[in-house]
Amino acid sequence: METIVDQLKTVNSKSFLEEIKNPENVKILTLENYNNSTKWNDLEKFINLEQLQLKNCLIENNIFFPSLAKINKLKLLKYDNDCYFKTSEEKIKIQPLNIDKIILDFNNIEDVNLSLLSLKDQENNFINTFPSYPNAYQNIKVLELNNYEQFLKKVI
Repeated sequence: METIVDQLKTVNSKSFLEEIKNPENVKILTLENYNNSTKWNDLEKFINLEQLQLKNCLIENNIFFPSLAKINKLKLLKYDNDCYFKTSEEKIKIQPLNIDKIILDFNNIEDVNLSLLSLKDQENNFINTFPSYPNAYQNIKVLELNNYEQFLKKVI
């Protein structure tokens, strides 16, 4: 079962779980427009989740990644460069993720960019800035960067 939850359409919700009746039945989940009031530890309740896609989300690393590590069936994490992974001064260790593949989608150069993220902010989107790197990511077989050349053109 695929489920898409957009916080802009669920105005007062702080948790995507409020919108989903049976999280244990969800295999593919897309979350859009979630911010730092999001309860990322609710991800742990999606015990059969195989694919997670994030679009334009503000993600608290120290809550998000430990929760992700508890989802044993998760094989794919996909996110766009409008997501922001908020780092913390507090260092944490997480158990190795079961994810096989991570996909980072960069915008096309022709796309209208309404993001408030600076290029410096977008640097936090790379796997080397995630907590417990590289130890927690040993199971990853594929790291896919879509439209990376477009991103480089913006940087240079």
